[in-house]
Amino acid sequence: MLGLAAIAAYVKLTPADKIPDNLRAQGTAPTRSTKEHGRVKIVDPHANGPDITYGHHDTPVPAEGDAVLTAVNGFLDQVPSVPKDARALSADVKDGIAKIEFSNSFERSYGSTDEGAILQGLQRAMGQFKDVNKVYLQIGGRPIDSLGNVDLSQGIEVIRPGRTEPTPGTSESASN
Repeated sequence: MLGLAAIAAYVKLTPADKIPDNLRAQGTAPTRSTKEHGRVKIVDPHANGPDITYGHHDTPVPAEGDAVLTAVNGFLDQVPSVPKDARALSADVKDGIAKIEFSNSFERSYGSTDEGAILQGLQRAMGQFKDVNKVYLQIGGRPIDSLGNVDLSQGIEVIRPGRTEPTPGTSESASN
């Protein structure tokens, strides 16, 4: 009984940032800090016939919010084909790689034009974070290996502001 009380006290009194990563519950990894980001760019896709262009607008990160989640969810809100309850739930950034956990409703069938718009928008939304070079998408702690016909098993490289697409290996290419 004493051992159970000690475990309960440890769980109750230990700050989350003091728990070793290997002991954390899956899917509860801490999200990145927003202290460096008071504002983020929300990517705005615009369809012009078969072509999609991307603009952006700035928005503040909520006081208790996360910059990555604000940018990604702000983008998802701009895409009509994405269900309104599809959300990025958490983001873990380490060593240039972002792992973004999405709600189950994000995983659905999209048309090929929508797939491209969603992926490029995510690449652009994440490209504003200098410490991110590649993004992996997850649902329920498992990787999303494809979105339609697009292979995501190797992650997607970010598109930096002012660029048109990533260059393999460098995450950037020249502007048009």
